[in-house]
Amino acid sequence: MFKEILAITHLQYNFHDKLTDPLETLRAEYDKLKGEIELGNDNPSIINQLKSLTVDMYSNRLIDDKEFKEIITRLL
Repeated sequence: MFKEILAITHLQYNFHDKLTDPLETLRAEYDKLKGEIELGNDNPSIINQLKSLTVDMYSNRLIDDKEFKEIITRLL
């Protein structure tokens, strides 16, 4: 949302450094944790983080219904 406000107000041009999109960071963390699970790492901490990130990704419409159901059923 912050990035959208900057775009509407054109304030992003006042910053010298490029702002990173928080959704890109979320996607990178999701991909990392998903890869850990696919490699066989079943650490409970990783599973809980991936569950939380999956819900966040789904609520931000970054993953579709099929991928959401696939990940959640794998984790349960």
